[in-house]
Amino acid sequence: MDDAILIEGLKQKDKKAFNALFTRLFPKVLYYAENLTKNKFEGEDIAMNSFAKVWEQSARFNSLSEVQAYVFTIARNASFNYLRKIKAQHNYETHLANQPKEMEESLSEKLRFEVEMLEKLRQEIEKLPEACREVFKLTYIKRMSRADVAQKLNISIGTVHVHCSNALNRLRQRFSESELMLLLILLELCKN
Repeated sequence: MDDAILIEGLKQKDKKAFNALFTRLFPKVLYYAENLTKNKFEGEDIAMNSFAKVWEQSARFNSLSEVQAYVFTIARNASFNYLRKIKAQHNYETHLANQPKEMEESLSEKLRFEVEMLEKLRQEIEKLPEACREVFKLTYIKRMSRADVAQKLNISIGTVHVHCSNALNRLRQRFSESELMLLLILLELCKN
């Protein structure tokens, strides 16, 4: 598809134009995000979310180079945010490991709080629509790749992305961004 036609179609929210753009740029954005984060799953999430933002902002683009600059900037910023989150997790774990014995009671309170928060998260996950809940659990709790989830449930990878996005949006309504980040970190720590 010609670049000018692609951009005009994108402005009109034409799905064929978006799919052509996605097919052309997604592998590059995915590679970029995976290399920055050093995490296949996170790189895939970042790349997909970057394209969701392109779709949301599709009317603003006047050239393919603008779209490319935008999607790579979104992916870069999201990757850096992920790396900051990982660093914060590491600092938190290091901080806990260096606490003196007299802090054990305080740690017990923190642990009790974390358990309560995880239970609240579990309850909120159970409130999700069935298909959305199943995709969320397979993706974020069992850490299956989105492609594997799509194959297991016999649905398209696009449907998996939509369910993940919807689940995270619903959870963001219930929890603050920092609480949700902490809960997802705790889920990851509980697996280890």
